[in-house]
Amino acid sequence: MIVGIVAVVIYCDGNFPRTRFFVATIAMCVAIPLVVILLDRFRDNAFRRSALSAILVLAVSFEALLSCHGIFRTRLDSDNPSYYSRYGSYYEEGENALEEVDAKDGTDVNAYRLEKTYNFLSPFRRIALNETMAFDYAGIALYDSAYDDRVQNVLSRLGYTPDRGIRTSYNDPMIVSDALLGIRYVSDDECPPGFVESDIESTWEGKKFYENPYALPLGYKASSEILDEIEFDGDPFEYQNELVNKLVGEEVDCIVDVRGRLVERGDDEWVWEIELPADAPEGAILYGYFEYGWQLSVDLYDNDEYLYVYLDDWSQGVFPITAETEDGVHSIMLKGDIPENADDLVFHAAYVDMDKFGAACDKLASHPFEIDTFKDGEVAGTYVSDGDGVLFTTIPYDAGWTIEVNGTVVEPQVVQDAFIAFDVEAGENTIKMTYFPPALGLAAGLSGLAVAGFIASAVAMRRRDRQLR
Repeated sequence: MIVGIVAVVIYCDGNFPRTRFFVATIAMCVAIPLVVILLDRFRDNAFRRSALSAILVLAVSFEALLSCHGIFRTRLDSDNPSYYSRYGSYYEEGENALEEVDAKDGTDVNAYRLEKTYNFLSPFRRIALNETMAFDYAGIALYDSAYDDRVQNVLSRLGYTPDRGIRTSYNDPMIVSDALLGIRYVSDDECPPGFVESDIESTWEGKKFYENPYALPLGYKASSEILDEIEFDGDPFEYQNELVNKLVGEEVDCIVDVRGRLVERGDDEWVWEIELPADAPEGAILYGYFEYGWQLSVDLYDNDEYLYVYLDDWSQGVFPITAETEDGVHSIMLKGDIPENADDLVFHAAYVDMDKFGAACDKLASHPFEIDTFKDGEVAGTYVSDGDGVLFTTIPYDAGWTIEVNGTVVEPQVVQDAFIAFDVEAGENTIKMTYFPPALGLAAGLSGLAVAGFIASAVAMRRRDRQLR
């Protein structure tokens, strides 16, 4: 009881919410331990024990229902009943749209990734955390207290999320990172740079699905150089560039730095100007990124066009610079409470040479991992190689994976501390990857011991009660 109350006090940090949910939480911290104490005191009185047991069950059930109601009310605003029916429409629309996307893919396994830049609860946030679980599609946006920090680290280096928190945000498509990770479809307000219109007729919340023509398969041929760790110095453009170079095995250098200049530094507005160099190839895509060691939560603008809240735990790191301009000069503005001494706030910009990047993608996709089975705990298929080499996959590494190549178990190699790669032979390789949670056996054993201990305790208490009678 005391531990529970102290935990709540520490969590609130002195800012106690005056709501019935907070009062109910404190009440449960007090009431449930008291009922347990009384149960032990009245162990010789069958009627009182039964009554107290019933009270305990009712109290726990009430607290659980109240918590669920509180979450649902907070998220869907129960004061507005139309929200409930609208969510039903949102869910049905999403299910129908995703069915058409699966049909468009043209395979039974549908081993591709899909993302979206909006959600039902907070459409202004340009984020769809955990909708991958609700709608059963493969994406990268996630909010999970049991998150794999290795996966988050590499996604942060690729420009998706600042290196903090327990989430990966997807606010805007990035053609290089999206292609390397196999994000083939994106549902967005308008066609993202580098993507193309798809023939998917279904919309979701009025937004179309766009296709990434550069998206690579779940597994593809890679140079052995990819096994060498890439040093990260805080610049996601440099990391993306080096990742492409190592995958291909040559200096592609498809991402070129562009220098921006700080032109205004006011109390609540900082403005940088940036433009594509005159020698940039046709079709080059311009991106920006702010490096800063602290959370700011400021508004991000491109030529007075509001993008989203930036430099907070929910924002993506890299953003496309796409607003129309008359002279080609973009004004990137951060508006909000920016400390005067924020001298370490650094603006990076770069453009992607799509000719070079497209050639690199063609080379990587020339030997794809043809997947026949793609389900929870199992990935299987064939891979034809023109020589002994490395098959790179964008499957996150975990100790529970077992990989068989042509019937022989091979040791998986951890690439960039996040992904799985393994050796293959020249010719056709039959591959089977199976996953079993490494701690499941231990967890099951501990749970069995707990159940056995509970049963033994109950039997001992009953024998003691009989002896006392």
